[in-house]
Amino acid sequence: MTVEDQQPLKDFWWLKPSDFLQTMAKNNDLGNIMGGFSTIAKAAPLLETFWERYRVVYPQFQLFERVDAGICCYRQCIPLYLHGDEGITFKKGGVLIMSMQSPLGFGTSKRPMEMSLNLEKVGESGLPLNFVKCGMLTRMVMVICPKEMYKEDPRVWNAIFDKVATDFQLMETNGIELDGQGLVYPIVIGNKGDWSYLVSSANLERSYRRAPKSAKDCDRGNDRNVEGAGVCHLCLCGQSLDWENLWL
Repeated sequence: MTVEDQQPLKDFWWLKPSDFLQTMAKNNDLGNIMGGFSTIAKAAPLLETFWERYRVVYPQFQLFERVDAGICCYRQCIPLYLHGDEGITFKKGGVLIMSMQSPLGFGTSKRPMEMSLNLEKVGESGLPLNFVKCGMLTRMVMVICPKEMYKEDPRVWNAIFDKVATDFQLMETNGIELDGQGLVYPIVIGNKGDWSYLVSSANLERSYRRAPKSAKDCDRGNDRNVEGAGVCHLCLCGQSLDWENLWL
């Protein structure tokens, strides 16, 4: 556990992703983020196939520049997601929970890992998704923060996210030595969560929180035109377009 000694997180306890991964390696638990394979050597065909397929879909992903430069290779890179959500705690109080999880797991209820994965012909089979087994095994909790800490001070939320992102950035850039595994590069491929979490974690200036009372209020062809900040971080909906008009 890490205890922060600087404001706004003074005396705040949390689990660094790097510490979590090192502990998992020491306890032979890396299989929970590598499709059931406890070592990098055993998971190598799985990891290589994942990244080869991922590159087809996202060729601009920054990892591939490092691979092409010979800094690292696919079999050293473990794909991970960040996940965040605001849960409910004692007396219905809010609590921020952040975890990491792998896209590779033990399959699904319809297609368990032993059916979907053939190490000798992994290219011909589907990769095992992360949909079975309990969350305690497949979702690694890093942060639990009661809402009273960040409700009145937005710096707390931003500081927590910055700490988590910085630790992952260091691992992605420099790698991390895991017990018995050598140098490994944990790679974050996405930040998952509901819109409330995503708006706060990304500090989005255009989101549903800043929508006019009515979608028609922001339509330029309407006398009630109200120039809002926008409801979408990808387009102009809410600024000058009625986002409920499907004929636009």
